[in-house]
Amino acid sequence: LDSYARGRLLDMTRNAARNSSTFATILKQFDFNVCGTKAGKAVVSFEDQALAGDIRDGFAAWTRSADFFDGLSFNQLLKIILKNALIGGDCVILFDDGLVEDSARLLVYESDEIGNVPDDVLKRKYGDDAVQSLGKVYSSNSRWIGTTVSRACRGRPVFDPDKCYFLTRDPDASPLDSLWLQPSNVWRVAQGRGVSQAASSIGTITDLEDLCGFELQAAKKNAQTFAQILRTSTTVPDTLRPGAFDKLADGDLDKLTDEEIEKLAEAEAQAGEKTTTLARAASCGIVYEQLPDDYKMELLDTKHPNDRTQDFIKWLAGRSSAAFGLSEAFATLMPTAADFKAQQLMTQPAFQEAQKFLEQICDWTLYRYVKWLGKKKLLDLSRLPPNWMRRVSWSWPAIDEMDEVAHQNAVSMKLRNLTGTLREELGNDWREKLRQSKEELEWCRENGIPHPALGMISGGERSEAGILDGARNA
Repeated sequence: LDSYARGRLLDMTRNAARNSSTFATILKQFDFNVCGTKAGKAVVSFEDQALAGDIRDGFAAWTRSADFFDGLSFNQLLKIILKNALIGGDCVILFDDGLVEDSARLLVYESDEIGNVPDDVLKRKYGDDAVQSLGKVYSSNSRWIGTTVSRACRGRPVFDPDKCYFLTRDPDASPLDSLWLQPSNVWRVAQGRGVSQAASSIGTITDLEDLCGFELQAAKKNAQTFAQILRTSTTVPDTLRPGAFDKLADGDLDKLTDEEIEKLAEAEAQAGEKTTTLARAASCGIVYEQLPDDYKMELLDTKHPNDRTQDFIKWLAGRSSAAFGLSEAFATLMPTAADFKAQQLMTQPAFQEAQKFLEQICDWTLYRYVKWLGKKKLLDLSRLPPNWMRRVSWSWPAIDEMDEVAHQNAVSMKLRNLTGTLREELGNDWREKLRQSKEELEWCRENGIPHPALGMISGGERSEAGILDGARNA
Protein backbone atom coordinates (compact mmCIF):
# COMPACT_ATOMS: atom_id res chain seq x y z
CA LEU A 1 0.00 0.00 0.00
CA ASP A 2 1.16 3.53 -0.70
CA SER A 3 0.93 6.16 2.01
CA TYR A 4 -2.44 7.47 0.76
CA ALA A 5 -4.09 4.03 0.55
CA ARG A 6 -2.62 3.07 3.91
CA GLY A 7 -3.94 6.26 5.47
CA ARG A 8 -7.40 5.69 4.00
CA LEU A 9 -7.50 2.12 5.30
CA LEU A 10 -6.35 3.24 8.74
CA ASP A 11 -9.00 5.99 8.78
CA MET A 12 -11.79 3.56 7.81
CA THR A 13 -10.68 1.05 10.42
CA ARG A 14 -10.48 3.64 13.19
CA ASN A 15 -13.92 4.98 12.30
CA ALA A 16 -15.29 1.44 12.49
CA ALA A 17 -13.62 0.96 15.88
CA ARG A 18 -15.32 4.15 17.10
CA ASN A 19 -18.75 3.67 15.56
CA SER A 20 -19.33 -0.03 14.91
CA SER A 21 -20.59 -1.99 17.88
CA THR A 22 -19.57 -5.25 16.15
CA PHE A 23 -15.97 -4.12 15.65
CA ALA A 24 -15.82 -2.64 19.16
CA THR A 25 -17.02 -5.98 20.53
CA ILE A 26 -14.31 -7.86 18.62
CA LEU A 27 -11.62 -5.58 20.03
CA LYS A 28 -13.08 -5.82 23.53
CA GLN A 29 -12.98 -9.61 23.36
CA PHE A 30 -9.23 -9.40 22.70
CA ASP A 31 -8.87 -7.09 25.69
CA PHE A 32 -10.77 -9.49 27.95
CA ASN A 33 -9.44 -12.85 26.79
CA VAL A 34 -5.88 -11.98 25.74
CA CYS A 35 -4.89 -9.47 28.43
CA GLY A 36 -7.61 -9.23 31.07
CA THR A 37 -6.17 -8.20 34.42
CA LYS A 38 -3.34 -10.76 34.47
CA ALA A 39 -1.30 -9.79 31.40
CA GLY A 40 2.06 -8.19 32.09
CA LYS A 41 2.75 -10.06 35.33
CA ALA A 42 6.13 -11.80 35.22
CA VAL A 43 6.65 -15.26 36.73
CA VAL A 44 10.35 -15.63 37.63
CA SER A 45 11.50 -19.17 38.51
CA PHE A 46 15.12 -18.93 39.68
CA GLU A 47 16.78 -21.31 42.10
CA ASP A 48 17.90 -18.15 43.89
CA GLN A 49 14.48 -17.29 45.30
CA ALA A 50 15.68 -14.02 46.80
CA LEU A 51 16.92 -12.80 43.41
CA ALA A 52 13.74 -13.98 41.71
CA GLY A 53 11.66 -12.15 44.30
CA ASP A 54 13.65 -8.92 43.89
CA ILE A 55 13.17 -8.92 40.10
CA ARG A 56 9.52 -9.93 40.31
CA ASP A 57 8.63 -7.34 42.95
CA GLY A 58 10.64 -4.58 41.30
CA PHE A 59 9.10 -5.23 37.90
CA ALA A 60 5.61 -5.39 39.44
CA ALA A 61 6.16 -1.92 40.89
CA TRP A 62 7.47 -0.67 37.52
CA THR A 63 4.40 -1.97 35.63
CA ARG A 64 2.06 0.35 37.57
CA SER A 65 3.39 3.34 35.57
CA ALA A 66 5.12 1.96 32.50
CA ASP A 67 4.10 4.56 29.91
CA PHE A 68 6.30 7.59 29.22
CA PHE A 69 3.55 9.95 28.01
CA ASP A 70 0.55 9.33 30.28
CA GLY A 71 1.81 7.01 33.02
CA LEU A 72 -0.40 4.12 31.91
CA SER A 73 0.10 0.68 33.42
CA PHE A 74 1.88 -2.06 31.51
CA ASN A 75 -1.37 -4.02 31.27
CA GLN A 76 -3.08 -1.05 29.59
CA LEU A 77 -0.13 -0.62 27.24
CA LEU A 78 -0.32 -4.25 26.14
CA LYS A 79 -4.00 -3.78 25.27
CA ILE A 80 -3.17 -0.64 23.29
CA ILE A 81 -0.28 -2.34 21.49
CA LEU A 82 -2.49 -5.27 20.56
CA LYS A 83 -5.19 -2.96 19.19
CA ASN A 84 -2.52 -1.09 17.24
CA ALA A 85 -1.56 -4.35 15.57
CA LEU A 86 -5.21 -5.26 14.88
CA ILE A 87 -6.23 -1.81 13.62
CA GLY A 88 -3.09 -0.22 12.19
CA GLY A 89 -0.94 -3.25 11.47
CA ASP A 90 2.10 -2.23 13.52
CA CYS A 91 3.59 0.23 15.97
CA VAL A 92 6.98 1.17 17.41
CA ILE A 93 7.89 0.71 21.09
CA LEU A 94 10.90 2.44 22.63
CA PHE A 95 12.50 1.84 26.01
CA ASP A 96 13.79 5.15 27.37
CA ASP A 97 17.25 4.07 28.44
CA GLY A 98 18.81 7.50 27.94
CA LEU A 99 17.05 8.17 24.62
CA VAL A 100 14.83 10.95 26.03
CA GLU A 101 15.01 11.38 29.79
CA ASP A 102 16.46 8.05 30.97
CA SER A 103 13.09 7.41 32.60
CA ALA A 104 13.04 3.63 31.99
CA ARG A 105 9.53 4.05 30.57
CA LEU A 106 8.01 2.91 27.28
CA LEU A 107 7.17 5.21 24.36
CA VAL A 108 4.59 3.81 21.95
CA TYR A 109 4.25 5.26 18.44
CA GLU A 110 1.16 4.31 16.44
CA SER A 111 0.94 3.42 12.77
CA ASP A 112 0.45 6.98 11.49
CA GLU A 113 3.43 8.19 13.57
CA ILE A 114 5.82 6.18 11.41
CA GLY A 115 6.79 7.88 8.15
CA ASN A 116 9.32 8.99 5.56
CA VAL A 117 11.75 11.91 5.70
CA PRO A 118 13.34 13.92 2.85
CA ASP A 119 15.82 11.87 0.83
CA ASP A 120 18.81 14.05 1.68
CA VAL A 121 18.11 13.59 5.39
CA LEU A 122 17.71 9.83 4.88
CA LYS A 123 21.16 9.59 3.21
CA ARG A 124 22.75 11.65 5.96
CA LYS A 125 21.26 9.55 8.76
CA TYR A 126 21.44 6.03 7.32
CA GLY A 127 24.00 6.12 4.50
CA ASP A 128 24.01 6.70 0.76
CA ASP A 129 22.64 3.23 -0.07
CA ALA A 130 19.65 3.47 2.26
CA VAL A 131 16.11 3.47 0.89
CA GLN A 132 12.85 4.07 2.74
CA SER A 133 9.29 2.83 2.43
CA LEU A 134 6.53 4.16 4.67
CA GLY A 135 8.98 4.97 7.43
CA LYS A 136 11.04 1.76 7.36
CA VAL A 137 14.62 2.07 6.16
CA TYR A 138 16.43 -0.66 4.24
CA SER A 139 20.03 -1.33 3.20
CA SER A 140 21.14 -1.98 -0.35
CA ASN A 141 20.43 -5.68 0.26
CA SER A 142 16.88 -4.86 1.38
CA ARG A 143 17.63 -5.64 5.00
CA TRP A 144 15.72 -3.62 7.56
CA ILE A 145 18.12 -1.23 9.32
CA GLY A 146 15.93 1.45 10.87
CA THR A 147 12.64 3.29 11.29
CA THR A 148 11.69 6.97 11.56
CA VAL A 149 9.03 8.01 14.09
CA SER A 150 7.51 11.31 15.16
CA ARG A 151 4.55 12.14 17.36
CA ALA A 152 4.51 15.78 16.23
CA CYS A 153 4.23 14.85 12.53
CA ARG A 154 1.41 12.32 12.86
CA GLY A 155 -0.35 11.58 9.57
CA ARG A 156 1.91 13.72 7.35
CA PRO A 157 3.24 12.23 4.09
CA VAL A 158 6.79 13.47 4.83
CA PHE A 159 8.03 14.12 8.37
CA ASP A 160 9.94 17.18 9.53
CA PRO A 161 13.45 15.87 10.32
CA ASP A 162 13.78 18.29 13.25
CA LYS A 163 10.86 16.57 15.00
CA CYS A 164 11.80 12.93 14.40
CA TYR A 165 13.62 10.09 16.10
CA PHE A 166 15.88 8.18 13.70
CA LEU A 167 16.01 4.65 15.06
CA THR A 168 18.69 2.23 13.88
CA ARG A 169 19.06 -1.51 14.27
CA ASP A 170 21.59 -4.23 13.55
CA PRO A 171 19.85 -6.89 11.40
CA ASP A 172 22.12 -9.60 12.83
CA ALA A 173 21.69 -8.69 16.52
CA SER A 174 19.15 -10.18 18.90
CA PRO A 175 15.96 -8.13 19.27
CA LEU A 176 16.56 -8.14 23.04
CA ASP A 177 19.67 -5.99 22.56
CA SER A 178 17.73 -3.23 20.78
CA LEU A 179 16.24 -0.29 22.66
CA TRP A 180 13.16 -0.38 20.40
CA LEU A 181 10.81 -2.83 18.73
CA GLN A 182 8.44 -2.63 15.78
CA PRO A 183 5.99 -5.54 16.15
CA SER A 184 4.13 -5.97 12.87
CA ASN A 185 1.15 -7.91 11.59
CA VAL A 186 2.74 -9.17 8.37
CA TRP A 187 1.31 -11.66 5.89
CA ARG A 188 4.43 -12.47 3.87
CA VAL A 189 8.22 -12.27 4.02
CA ALA A 190 9.74 -8.83 3.36
CA GLN A 191 6.32 -7.23 3.36
CA GLY A 192 7.52 -4.14 5.19
CA ARG A 193 4.83 -2.44 7.23
CA GLY A 194 2.11 -4.60 8.75
CA VAL A 195 -1.53 -4.44 7.77
CA SER A 196 -4.74 -4.60 9.72
CA GLN A 197 -6.60 -7.88 10.01
CA ALA A 198 -9.72 -5.83 9.52
CA ALA A 199 -8.71 -4.93 5.97
CA SER A 200 -10.60 -7.87 4.48
CA SER A 201 -13.72 -7.42 6.60
CA ILE A 202 -14.03 -3.66 7.08
CA GLY A 203 -16.46 -3.41 4.15
CA THR A 204 -18.71 -6.08 5.65
CA ILE A 205 -18.57 -4.42 9.06
CA THR A 206 -19.57 -1.06 7.55
CA ASP A 207 -22.43 -2.61 5.58
CA LEU A 208 -23.59 -4.46 8.69
CA GLU A 209 -23.87 -1.24 10.68
CA ASP A 210 -25.75 0.41 7.78
CA LEU A 211 -28.15 -2.54 7.70
CA CYS A 212 -28.76 -2.28 11.44
CA GLY A 213 -29.32 1.46 11.13
CA PHE A 214 -31.82 1.16 8.28
CA GLU A 215 -33.69 -1.67 10.01
CA LEU A 216 -33.88 0.34 13.21
CA GLN A 217 -35.16 3.43 11.38
CA ALA A 218 -37.85 1.36 9.65
CA ALA A 219 -38.85 -0.21 12.96
CA LYS A 220 -39.10 3.20 14.66
CA LYS A 221 -41.22 4.55 11.81
CA ASN A 222 -43.53 1.53 11.84
CA ALA A 223 -43.85 1.66 15.61
CA GLN A 224 -45.46 5.09 15.24
CA THR A 225 -47.69 4.20 12.27
CA PHE A 226 -50.97 2.31 12.67
CA ALA A 227 -52.63 2.59 9.28
CA GLN A 228 -52.84 4.67 6.14
CA ILE A 229 -55.86 6.57 4.77
CA LEU A 230 -56.51 6.01 1.07
CA ARG A 231 -58.89 7.86 -1.23
CA THR A 232 -60.93 5.54 -3.42
CA SER A 233 -61.65 8.02 -6.21
CA THR A 234 -59.50 10.47 -8.07
CA THR A 235 -62.05 13.31 -7.83
CA VAL A 236 -61.64 15.82 -5.07
CA PRO A 237 -64.83 15.87 -2.96
CA ASP A 238 -66.47 19.15 -2.13
CA THR A 239 -66.18 19.32 1.61
CA LEU A 240 -68.15 22.59 1.77
CA ARG A 241 -71.50 21.54 0.29
CA PRO A 242 -74.34 24.03 0.93
CA GLY A 243 -76.62 23.21 3.83
CA ALA A 244 -80.42 23.33 3.94
CA PHE A 245 -80.41 26.66 5.86
CA ASP A 246 -77.89 28.35 3.52
CA LYS A 247 -80.64 29.30 1.00
CA LEU A 248 -82.62 31.31 3.56
CA ALA A 249 -82.27 35.04 3.51
CA ASP A 250 -81.98 37.17 6.60
CA GLY A 251 -85.30 37.18 8.46
CA ASP A 252 -86.74 34.21 6.55
CA LEU A 253 -86.15 31.91 9.50
CA ASP A 254 -88.59 33.95 11.56
CA LYS A 255 -91.33 33.39 8.96
CA LEU A 256 -91.04 29.57 9.10
CA THR A 257 -93.24 27.42 11.23
CA ASP A 258 -91.83 24.94 13.70
CA GLU A 259 -92.72 22.04 11.41
CA GLU A 260 -90.83 23.63 8.49
CA ILE A 261 -87.78 24.27 10.69
CA GLU A 262 -87.75 20.59 11.82
CA LYS A 263 -87.80 19.41 8.21
CA LEU A 264 -84.92 21.71 7.30
CA ALA A 265 -82.92 20.56 10.36
CA GLU A 266 -83.48 16.92 9.41
CA ALA A 267 -82.28 17.62 5.86
CA GLU A 268 -79.24 19.48 7.27
CA ALA A 269 -78.33 16.51 9.49
CA GLN A 270 -78.54 14.09 6.59
CA ALA A 271 -76.23 16.28 4.51
CA GLY A 272 -73.81 16.62 7.44
CA GLU A 273 -73.57 12.86 7.80
CA LYS A 274 -72.49 12.54 4.21
CA THR A 275 -69.97 15.38 4.24
CA THR A 276 -68.22 14.83 7.57
CA THR A 277 -64.47 15.27 6.95
CA LEU A 278 -61.50 13.90 8.86
CA ALA A 279 -60.67 17.41 10.02
CA ARG A 280 -64.16 17.89 11.47
CA ALA A 281 -64.05 14.49 13.17
CA ALA A 282 -60.65 15.18 14.71
CA SER A 283 -61.69 18.63 15.92
CA CYS A 284 -64.72 17.12 17.64
CA GLY A 285 -62.63 14.46 19.35
CA ILE A 286 -64.60 11.67 17.69
CA VAL A 287 -63.36 8.09 17.62
CA TYR A 288 -64.97 6.71 14.51
CA GLU A 289 -64.94 3.54 12.45
CA GLN A 290 -66.86 4.79 9.41
CA LEU A 291 -64.86 7.03 7.11
CA PRO A 292 -66.33 9.72 4.86
CA ASP A 293 -67.19 9.00 1.27
CA ASP A 294 -64.27 8.26 -1.06
CA TYR A 295 -61.94 7.32 1.85
CA LYS A 296 -60.84 3.96 3.22
CA MET A 297 -58.45 2.85 5.93
CA GLU A 298 -55.82 0.18 5.26
CA LEU A 299 -53.88 -1.40 8.15
CA LEU A 300 -50.15 -1.67 7.55
CA ASP A 301 -48.77 -5.19 7.19
CA THR A 302 -45.18 -4.27 8.07
CA LYS A 303 -42.20 -6.61 7.85
CA HIS A 304 -39.84 -4.47 9.94
CA PRO A 305 -38.09 -5.45 12.00
CA ASN A 306 -37.64 -8.52 9.86
CA ASP A 307 -37.83 -11.69 11.93
CA ARG A 308 -34.80 -13.01 10.02
CA THR A 309 -32.71 -9.91 10.61
CA GLN A 310 -31.06 -11.22 13.77
CA ASP A 311 -29.85 -14.40 12.07
CA PHE A 312 -28.61 -12.41 9.09
CA ILE A 313 -26.73 -9.97 11.32
CA LYS A 314 -25.14 -12.85 13.24
CA TRP A 315 -24.02 -14.35 9.94
CA LEU A 316 -22.45 -11.05 8.81
CA ALA A 317 -20.82 -10.57 12.22
CA GLY A 318 -19.47 -14.12 12.01
CA ARG A 319 -17.87 -13.39 8.64
CA SER A 320 -16.28 -10.24 10.04
CA SER A 321 -14.97 -11.83 13.23
CA ALA A 322 -13.63 -14.89 11.38
CA ALA A 323 -10.89 -12.69 9.89
CA PHE A 324 -9.61 -12.26 13.45
CA GLY A 325 -9.96 -15.95 14.27
CA LEU A 326 -13.09 -15.40 16.38
CA SER A 327 -16.40 -17.21 16.13
CA GLU A 328 -19.69 -15.33 15.85
CA ALA A 329 -20.45 -15.91 19.55
CA PHE A 330 -17.52 -13.65 20.45
CA ALA A 331 -18.59 -10.97 17.95
CA THR A 332 -22.26 -10.80 18.92
CA LEU A 333 -22.20 -11.98 22.56
CA MET A 334 -25.19 -14.16 21.69
CA PRO A 335 -23.98 -17.73 22.25
CA THR A 336 -26.22 -20.75 22.37
CA ALA A 337 -25.57 -23.51 24.87
CA ALA A 338 -25.59 -26.16 22.16
CA ASP A 339 -22.54 -24.96 20.24
CA PHE A 340 -20.78 -22.51 22.55
CA LYS A 341 -18.10 -25.01 23.59
CA ALA A 342 -17.29 -25.71 19.94
CA GLN A 343 -17.06 -21.98 19.20
CA GLN A 344 -14.92 -21.52 22.29
CA LEU A 345 -12.48 -24.21 21.13
CA MET A 346 -12.34 -22.69 17.66
CA THR A 347 -11.64 -19.20 19.01
CA GLN A 348 -9.14 -20.04 21.75
CA PRO A 349 -6.16 -20.43 19.32
CA ALA A 350 -6.66 -16.83 18.16
CA PHE A 351 -6.35 -15.58 21.74
CA GLN A 352 -3.33 -17.81 22.39
CA GLU A 353 -1.65 -16.55 19.21
CA ALA A 354 -2.21 -12.96 20.32
CA GLN A 355 -0.74 -13.81 23.72
CA LYS A 356 2.39 -15.19 22.07
CA PHE A 357 2.61 -12.00 20.02
CA LEU A 358 2.54 -9.93 23.21
CA GLU A 359 4.84 -12.33 25.06
CA GLN A 360 7.75 -11.32 22.82
CA ILE A 361 7.12 -7.70 23.80
CA CYS A 362 6.93 -8.68 27.48
CA ASP A 363 10.25 -10.57 27.25
CA TRP A 364 11.94 -7.60 25.60
CA THR A 365 10.51 -5.17 28.15
CA LEU A 366 11.67 -7.19 31.16
CA TYR A 367 15.11 -7.71 29.59
CA ARG A 368 15.55 -3.97 28.98
CA TYR A 369 14.27 -3.19 32.50
CA VAL A 370 16.79 -5.58 34.11
CA LYS A 371 19.60 -4.16 31.96
CA TRP A 372 18.63 -0.66 33.07
CA LEU A 373 18.75 -1.78 36.72
CA GLY A 374 22.25 -3.11 36.11
CA LYS A 375 23.35 0.15 34.47
CA LYS A 376 22.05 2.10 37.48
CA LYS A 377 23.83 -0.30 39.91
CA LEU A 378 20.46 -1.29 41.36
CA LEU A 379 21.00 -4.98 40.54
CA ASP A 380 24.09 -7.16 40.31
CA LEU A 381 23.73 -8.73 36.86
CA SER A 382 26.41 -11.33 37.68
CA ARG A 383 23.88 -13.02 40.00
CA LEU A 384 21.62 -13.86 37.05
CA PRO A 385 21.75 -17.53 36.00
CA PRO A 386 22.78 -18.43 32.42
CA ASN A 387 19.95 -18.02 29.92
CA TRP A 388 17.89 -16.46 32.67
CA MET A 389 15.17 -15.34 30.27
CA ARG A 390 14.23 -18.99 29.74
CA ARG A 391 13.22 -19.10 33.40
CA VAL A 392 10.74 -16.26 32.97
CA SER A 393 7.13 -16.81 31.95
CA TRP A 394 4.05 -14.61 31.85
CA SER A 395 0.58 -14.92 33.29
CA TRP A 396 -2.35 -14.72 30.90
CA PRO A 397 -6.08 -15.05 31.47
CA ALA A 398 -7.69 -18.32 30.47
CA ILE A 399 -11.27 -19.01 29.50
CA ASP A 400 -13.17 -20.66 32.32
CA GLU A 401 -14.10 -24.29 31.87
CA MET A 402 -17.77 -24.98 31.28
CA ASP A 403 -17.53 -28.00 33.60
CA GLU A 404 -14.86 -27.31 36.19
CA VAL A 405 -15.37 -30.65 37.98
CA ALA A 406 -14.77 -32.61 34.76
CA HIS A 407 -11.70 -30.47 34.07
CA GLN A 408 -10.22 -31.11 37.52
CA ASN A 409 -10.86 -34.85 37.16
CA ALA A 410 -9.06 -34.77 33.81
CA VAL A 411 -6.08 -33.00 35.39
CA SER A 412 -5.97 -35.57 38.17
CA MET A 413 -6.01 -38.42 35.63
CA LYS A 414 -3.21 -36.82 33.65
CA LEU A 415 -0.99 -36.58 36.71
CA ARG A 416 -1.79 -40.17 37.74
CA ASN A 417 -1.13 -41.60 34.28
CA LEU A 418 2.03 -39.51 33.82
CA THR A 419 0.56 -37.91 30.69
CA GLY A 420 0.81 -34.48 32.27
CA THR A 421 3.16 -32.66 34.61
CA LEU A 422 2.77 -30.20 37.46
CA ARG A 423 4.62 -27.61 35.40
CA GLU A 424 2.13 -27.94 32.55
CA GLU A 425 -0.87 -27.67 34.85
CA LEU A 426 0.42 -25.12 37.36
CA GLY A 427 2.84 -23.11 35.23
CA ASN A 428 6.55 -22.39 35.49
CA ASP A 429 6.13 -21.30 39.09
CA TRP A 430 4.80 -24.73 40.13
CA ARG A 431 7.44 -25.00 42.86
CA GLU A 432 6.31 -21.74 44.43
CA LYS A 433 2.67 -22.84 44.32
CA LEU A 434 3.48 -26.15 46.00
CA ARG A 435 5.55 -24.37 48.65
CA GLN A 436 2.59 -22.09 49.25
CA SER A 437 0.28 -25.11 49.60
CA LYS A 438 2.69 -26.67 52.10
CA GLU A 439 2.82 -23.43 54.09
CA GLU A 440 -0.99 -23.28 54.23
CA LEU A 441 -1.24 -26.92 55.34
CA GLU A 442 1.25 -26.35 58.15
CA TRP A 443 -0.46 -23.16 59.24
CA CYS A 444 -3.87 -24.85 59.39
CA ARG A 445 -2.46 -27.75 61.39
CA GLU A 446 -0.70 -25.45 63.86
CA ASN A 447 -3.88 -23.44 64.40
CA GLY A 448 -6.24 -26.41 64.62
CA ILE A 449 -8.13 -25.53 61.41
CA PRO A 450 -9.11 -28.38 59.06
CA HIS A 451 -7.67 -27.88 55.60
CA PRO A 452 -10.01 -28.78 52.67
CA ALA A 453 -7.32 -30.93 51.05
CA LEU A 454 -7.32 -33.24 54.11
CA GLY A 455 -11.08 -33.73 54.20
CA MET A 456 -12.81 -36.99 53.24
CA ILE A 457 -16.27 -37.56 51.83
CA SER A 458 -17.29 -39.27 55.07
CA GLY A 459 -16.47 -36.10 56.97
CA GLY A 460 -13.27 -37.32 58.60
CA GLU A 461 -9.82 -35.90 58.03
CA ARG A 462 -7.03 -37.54 56.12
CA SER A 463 -3.52 -37.41 57.44
CA GLU A 464 -0.62 -36.19 55.33
CA ALA A 465 0.73 -39.75 55.43
CA GLY A 466 -2.57 -40.95 54.02
CA ILE A 467 -2.30 -38.50 51.17
CA LEU A 468 1.19 -39.75 50.37
CA ASP A 469 0.06 -43.40 50.55
CA GLY A 470 -2.76 -42.62 48.15
CA ALA A 471 -0.33 -40.94 45.77
CA ARG A 472 1.98 -44.01 45.90
CA ASN A 473 -0.89 -46.38 45.21
CA ALA A 474 -1.98 -44.22 42.27
